[in-house]
Amino acid sequence: MAEQEKVEYTIEKGIIIRSQGEDRLDVAKYNASTGRIALMDKRYRVPVIRFLNDKGHKYEGLEEESSLAEKEARNEIPPRPKMNPRVADKTPALVKWMAQHDKAAFIARYGVKELQIRTHIEKDEMFGEVSHYERSTDPVESYDFEDVVAGKQRLIADRKTCITTKMTDANENEDYDWGLDD
Repeated sequence: MAEQEKVEYTIEKGIIIRSQGEDRLDVAKYNASTGRIALMDKRYRVPVIRFLNDKGHKYEGLEEESSLAEKEARNEIPPRPKMNPRVADKTPALVKWMAQHDKAAFIARYGVKELQIRTHIEKDEMFGEVSHYERSTDPVESYDFEDVVAGKQRLIADRKTCITTKMTDANENEDYDWGLDD
């Protein structure tokens, strides 16, 4: 049985590097003056902290990304709108704020499952302009708020809001030619 190569950690120009044989992987950014680390891969949190402590480097904790509350306090984003009691979490201002400033919560709350891109617009005598969409290969999180509002992208979700479409509504726009004359 072949022996596994030893894993070593080093710090080069503020980057903590994990080395195993010829393989090198940047796992964290290290600020020596503050003693804080910003992990690039959370799987290596414990070994990185152990390395810093074993080698006598200053360690004061993890550098966390700014929370929404901290960003609001610094006026980087507008304050979260209040819910209208009649429509609760489907209040248009709240839905748009979440879609712009808290994508993870927006996706989870409304059950966003799919991102679709508009392929073309067709003129119809009865309905006027009809947009046609195709499923995007990009992850749902990559949507662009401005494109969703403009109709260039469409978000398919479990719950219908002012900027999401429920899957059943999306399917009604499709034309099927099967099943009737079998």
